[in-house]
Amino acid sequence: MSESKGKGPSRLSGVIQQEKNALSDIHRETARLETVTQQLATTLPARMQGHWQVASISAEALSVSVTGSVWATPLRAQQQALLAKAKQIIGVEPAKLRIRVQSARAERPRRGGPRMSSQAGATLREAARGIEDPKLAAALARLAERDHKKPD
Repeated sequence: MSESKGKGPSRLSGVIQQEKNALSDIHRETARLETVTQQLATTLPARMQGHWQVASISAEALSVSVTGSVWATPLRAQQQALLAKAKQIIGVEPAKLRIRVQSARAERPRRGGPRMSSQAGATLREAARGIEDPKLAAALARLAERDHKKPD
């Protein structure tokens, strides 16, 4: 009995570009929204470039995502121009403009854990010497090793 081998994994670019699958639908919609963002950008001041993008566009609403609340007010001031330009793009003027402020991205933690002052390290070492529980004392001593300047 012989086993037939499959072709193996498909290249991601090939999967995305296939006609009928969820990834290709997402890819096409993303490209469409990027194009709409570029078209609408012509109605806004240059200083706003890169601080907003179209999240969705339909007859019900033009939804725009901004990088911070400071950009929402100038965008609202351009509401009529944006809705008029959206009408040129989709053939019908959206009923309203929705502006959503993106949440701030969390900072990545530093490598090596948090930094500790030498005074904090000395305090932890002193506390470890006074603890009767050997496991707790060892844990405090390990934590004390993170200080900047260890005593000789």
